[in-house]
Amino acid sequence: MKWVKTLVLIIVTLASASVLVVAVSAALSMVALCLIALLTAYVVSPEDVKAVYGALSGKIDAWLKILSDMTRAMAGAIREAAAFAREASQSTATPETSASREESAKPKTRSNRGAKPSSRPVKKAKDVAQSS
Repeated sequence: MKWVKTLVLIIVTLASASVLVVAVSAALSMVALCLIALLTAYVVSPEDVKAVYGALSGKIDAWLKILSDMTRAMAGAIREAAAFAREASQSTATPETSASREESAKPKTRSNRGAKPSSRPVKKAKDVAQSS
């Protein structure tokens, strides 16, 4: 039965390799067709091709500037969100940690089995954000 698994593995590998070869050959044929069309257009009207390339380079530069501005804006928004989350976690964690430190410093005389939960509401990060 081990030879069946090996045979299936070989068949699958060959099939995936053939799909890869077909995809690469299709991509290369598209590149060749684009080059032929470009060279034909340049031979027929070089001034028009140069004008189109000039306009395209300007548009591509503008698109790249817009993309870099968007990237900077997203990075700023992420930094602000991280700073807000950090502040919220520190402001909500500070009272709880100090209370837990006080509790751990006190010696426990009896167990808390069956004790009722505290009636004091716990503030969550979104509650703190809404109150600010």
